[in-house]
Amino acid sequence: MNTRALNAVCVAALAACAAGLSLHAESAPPGDGLAPVSSRYLDDLRLRPGADFGAYRWILIDPVPVEFHRNWVRNMITEGRATHKLNAEDASVIARDFAASLERILVGAFKAKGYELAATPGPGVLRLSPAISELYVNAPDRLLIGRSAMFVREAGDAVLTLDARDSATGELLARVVHRGTASSMNRFMRSSDVFTRYWFDALFSHWATDCAGELARAARRATLSRLDEPRSAGGALQ
Repeated sequence: MNTRALNAVCVAALAACAAGLSLHAESAPPGDGLAPVSSRYLDDLRLRPGADFGAYRWILIDPVPVEFHRNWVRNMITEGRATHKLNAEDASVIARDFAASLERILVGAFKAKGYELAATPGPGVLRLSPAISELYVNAPDRLLIGRSAMFVREAGDAVLTLDARDSATGELLARVVHRGTASSMNRFMRSSDVFTRYWFDALFSHWATDCAGELARAARRATLSRLDEPRSAGGALQ
């Protein structure tokens, strides 16, 4: 099969995989009621003004949709990084692995900030909807069958999105959008599945920690504001 035909087959296979397994993380629509908040580590953080984040002690995490960068398959072929083994199943395995990894890391990050994991929606439960989009994986092992080893500086990159809603009402309370790179800190390393997973897990961990930290800070501010209300009104705390 020539390169052009292989390209067409792989693009079609990946498109079918993406349609069945993932949704693209869309940007916040106008009029969603969220306001931008400065964040040291996150590209775009938006919170609902006046929301009582301190009222939430539990989290419920939705399954993580994954969408690959639209040029990923084509570039893997034209740059000589993939062989005829590239197919929809390869993309499916990568998507499932990354989704499971991000979900696990999010649970750990939020538990570290004092949140507990809930089984069902309800009062005091924050519903988290994470997503991975524009995922670009540089030369994972499964695409290099029959080729010599490759050395890369970055494992890849992705856009990471997190929506936080009141699980009982569905009201959108916060949204995070962040583009991150899974990097080996400017060192060239031999590409492998271990290398790829390690650096993407590091990216997910930093992002999840930052998300949990920002929501925990918002919760503390809301709690302090609630405690200060009697003083500001001239009353006394009971």
